[in-house]
Amino acid sequence: MTDFEKRWRQAQEKCDIYVMCSTLNQIVNYLPLENLKNRESKSLEIINLTYEDGENKRFSNRMWDENFSTVYNDKYEGMPWIDSDDIKLPRRFKCENYIREIEKCIGARKNKNFIWNVTGGQRNILFTAMKYIEDNADTSSNHTVMYLEGNTQKITVGYYDRNEWKFGAVNNSYRSDTIDLHNLFRLAGYETDISDAVFINEGKNKEDFLNLLKAYSNFYSKLYEVNEEVRKKLIESNKWNNNDDNSKDFFELLDCINCEKKVTVGDIEKIKDSLDNRSNYLFGYFLEYMAAAVIWNAVKEMSKQDTDFFQSLSHSVKVCKHDWNEKEKFCELDLVLLLRSGQTVVFECKSGFMSAENAKSREHTAYALGGVYGKPILITPLSKREAVEDVKSDGYENIIKAYSSARRAGLEVFHLDTLNEDLKDLFKDAL
Repeated sequence: MTDFEKRWRQAQEKCDIYVMCSTLNQIVNYLPLENLKNRESKSLEIINLTYEDGENKRFSNRMWDENFSTVYNDKYEGMPWIDSDDIKLPRRFKCENYIREIEKCIGARKNKNFIWNVTGGQRNILFTAMKYIEDNADTSSNHTVMYLEGNTQKITVGYYDRNEWKFGAVNNSYRSDTIDLHNLFRLAGYETDISDAVFINEGKNKEDFLNLLKAYSNFYSKLYEVNEEVRKKLIESNKWNNNDDNSKDFFELLDCINCEKKVTVGDIEKIKDSLDNRSNYLFGYFLEYMAAAVIWNAVKEMSKQDTDFFQSLSHSVKVCKHDWNEKEKFCELDLVLLLRSGQTVVFECKSGFMSAENAKSREHTAYALGGVYGKPILITPLSKREAVEDVKSDGYENIIKAYSSARRAGLEVFHLDTLNEDLKDLFKDAL
């Protein structure tokens, strides 16, 4: 155990006061607090460094603080949010003014043990915290500064010792096995309605959805992945007149594709049942489920390396909120992969047309929901080879346009045929 790891363990054991910085991405404040709240018979006070309301209502610390307190109060009923310990800092930075406000709040509690979570703050917050601790050198041993590193999911710890600052990473991750997508999005101010989800903790899973993913997985591995003609026929179904009910034709196509019964009749029926309330654009919904199956298989495989990394995969996530001028915003996300670090990967599956504007909108939505911890990715049925060779096959026009729009918008694109490898590459630095 390194000196920094010892310091961090002691800081968590002794912490009396948790200082956090108001931010759009409140998950960075919530996760460390969960670990501190799980200590037995140890009370905890919270100081929230926030800003006075400014003219730009899009950056509303008040709204961000309300998002946090709503989730916090629901989770820790009986341990209420302490409004009196909000420190409202002026928008215009002046170090001595910031320190004065902090000193007023801390007052007689200066001898208690503090953890300063500066992840959500700007540099001026970090400078102010460090200056305050330096100015109170006689109690500096009571103060530990922490920062959550998003890329590596590690914690950087700092403390002031013998007139110098020492900083170092600790191996402890800041993951939580209780985080869920509903509360994660509530921390960003969104309400959610989730159609289906699967969890690494198998005790939470519903057998119906698990069995459906297995059926799609079998279809993918036994037909779609190994037979180029199967993929082409499914993609070409996009040409059908979508003013009509095409479900019967699509189901007949599935039966025709499976004429050699490589996929069991039971699995084909499960697939049909999942699309039963759809009348057109069936391949688009089919693609969502098949992508979910491939992602879930990859997640289970990667979890063998690190069982504490992934939390859940959700399908058809409806999100809505009222924005800063009270207009309701609504969006439906195809697939959302949640990590135990509070990070999300939002997948948009496109079997048809998507404009560059729509691609940019998806990117914005992913970041709005997950802050800098949200990553948007387009999944296309185009194979990687077809994308490289700029294929012009009949029935592919809208898919090619969607692919081109995503690339122009800077949206990362994963191909269904290489999705497993792309996911492993995405997480290689953290696993």
